[in-house]
Amino acid sequence: MQSRLTQASNRIVSLLGSLLSLILCLGLFGYIGFMLIRGQHESKALEGRTIRTKAMIIDKRNYLGNSPVSYQLAYSYSFYVKGKEYVNNSRDHTLKIGDSLTIEYVPDDPSINQPIH
Repeated sequence: MQSRLTQASNRIVSLLGSLLSLILCLGLFGYIGFMLIRGQHESKALEGRTIRTKAMIIDKRNYLGNSPVSYQLAYSYSFYVKGKEYVNNSRDHTLKIGDSLTIEYVPDDPSINQPIH
C-alpha cells in the first residue's frame, strides 16, 4: 500500500513539474511575442503622421548594456502634451541633464515617441 502511494505521489510530482515547465515556456514565448508585436506597432505608428516637439533631459538614469563592470549611462527625456508628462529613454549617452532635444510622437498616443537624431 505504501509503495502504491509513493508511486502515485511521484507521478503527481512529475506531472506538476511538467505542467510548470510548460507554463513557464508558454509565458516566455508569449512575452517575447508581445514585445515583438509591440515594437512593430510602435515602429509602424512612428512611420505615420507624427508631431515634433522639444523635450528636456531629466535626472532619470537608464543603463545601457548588461556588463556589471562597465556600462554607459543615458538619461531620459520628458515632454508634455495637453498638460500630461511623457517620459522615455533618450538612449544617447552624450546628453546631460538640462539638455534639450527634438522628439516626435504619435498624436493619438504620445506615449509612442522617439528622439530625432
